[in-house]
Amino acid sequence: MHLCFSVLLAIFLLSDVLTGWATLIPAAHAAALAPPTAQSQVTFQQFLKLSQKQHQTTPFAFPRQVPQSRNTAGEKLSDPTKLPPSAEPATMTPLSQPLTTSFLASTTGGTPLVLKSSDQRLEVQIPSGALDVSQASIAGGSKPGGALTLHVSQLHGHFAGQVSMLGSYSMQVVDAAGHPVTGIRLRTPVAFVYHYQPSEIALLGLDPDRLLMSWPDLTFAARQAHQSFSAFTIPLHNDARTHTLTGQSTVLGSGIFDVGGGDPANQSPPTPHFASMQGNSGQLTYSYPLSVPPGPPGTTPDLTLTYSSQSTNERHSQAAPTGSMGEGWALSMGAITADQYPSTSAGRGTWYFISGVDHVSDRLISNDGAFFQTEHISNLRVHLFTPSGRTQPCFQVWDTTGAYYEFGCTNDSLQYHIVNGTRTNYEWDLNHVTPANEGPGTDHRSITVSYLQDMTSAGVRSSALKQIVYGTSTGNQVAGTIDFFYWAPYAQSPWTQSYDTVSGYYGNGGICPSTPAPTHRRCD
Repeated sequence: MHLCFSVLLAIFLLSDVLTGWATLIPAAHAAALAPPTAQSQVTFQQFLKLSQKQHQTTPFAFPRQVPQSRNTAGEKLSDPTKLPPSAEPATMTPLSQPLTTSFLASTTGGTPLVLKSSDQRLEVQIPSGALDVSQASIAGGSKPGGALTLHVSQLHGHFAGQVSMLGSYSMQVVDAAGHPVTGIRLRTPVAFVYHYQPSEIALLGLDPDRLLMSWPDLTFAARQAHQSFSAFTIPLHNDARTHTLTGQSTVLGSGIFDVGGGDPANQSPPTPHFASMQGNSGQLTYSYPLSVPPGPPGTTPDLTLTYSSQSTNERHSQAAPTGSMGEGWALSMGAITADQYPSTSAGRGTWYFISGVDHVSDRLISNDGAFFQTEHISNLRVHLFTPSGRTQPCFQVWDTTGAYYEFGCTNDSLQYHIVNGTRTNYEWDLNHVTPANEGPGTDHRSITVSYLQDMTSAGVRSSALKQIVYGTSTGNQVAGTIDFFYWAPYAQSPWTQSYDTVSGYYGNGGICPSTPAPTHRRCD
């Protein structure tokens, strides 16, 4: 018995060791393997002749040697020491301005000093007598010697990122020996004016009414000392007529100051507006944004007509017609859908999926049956509840901006089917949006969406957008209304016209032939 147990133990240990080696070998090989970059020598016609009629019957054998990687003719690898700049290079010539006694004395009423950059973007206006140098010093604490000179230079121009800006500059006052002078105070504020082009603001995705000027070095020093740094961040006033941003600074720092900093209004990943091939799938996709009348902030509907050949290729039911927008086309304001997983599935039960909220499309994971989170972190708050006076549940959603959404909380936004007397809800369409409140006394803004449903005794057969109304609730001010009209199996004025009454639908040159006889059903 002891001998048998020892033999079995040795076999188990040996198999475990071999298994560990087997998992390490492919990983080490994959880490060392690099894709070859040699120029191709086989044409497409030659490739077609390489096809094999017989299936491979022997096990796959890994190559014994890693092929050497060679650059093709004219191919150059990137040089990390010569990467393109991350921001727009400086466009202004450095400025040097001697500071006369009229700007250092406490007297006022003289002509202000106006410095303009060579690229006509930046303008610095220093009032007469604004500079107080009574406590100014150089390194070591000694007083500056001789005449003072103000230097202004540009570090870089436009910068696009999580926080974008129009430009970054450096300001420094030096004495006659070139020593930097610190401790200069202002008796009156200094004005900084930035002249912008609307196109550059639009390209950076910035809101000119919400931009700032800041002194980052002074802000950092104040934060390190646990002091207030509010004076180092200055709101810029936007003059839309003159295209200028103006800020009044009560400090004159020695170092960097940034102009036009702000968050891009749209931080979502860019969506191509032209046809493109999705990677690894070969599906054709196309997006066509629709222009609609503008509404109050946050209420203009984002309508995009999209096409995907994948939706056509993956629709295998011969009884399922195309959508209301056409084969492969879609136009939606967003929805939450439900899928029933069978009892034989590892994830049996009802799973919900959200799309169209803050550019998020993901599976919903239940916390307690009423609140949900997206499978991938999005910080959306999703709540399934039954409103007062209704018998069917619907969804509430809040995004990261504080905007509020309702899905399926009206009769025409909830889709369902009835089988054997049992009702199953399968889609909750977006029916209401309330953008985040901008503060006390502001108008209540909203978007209301209604739908046209093809109803049968077994539930909702199909649904499509009918009307979108957006504006403010104060005085019921409507900023815009978007109506949708369709050809349908039935007539519901004014939204639909029956197929058999559509001029040119049947007959010669029409969409459908005249035989068999025209009916109220689709023939395309």
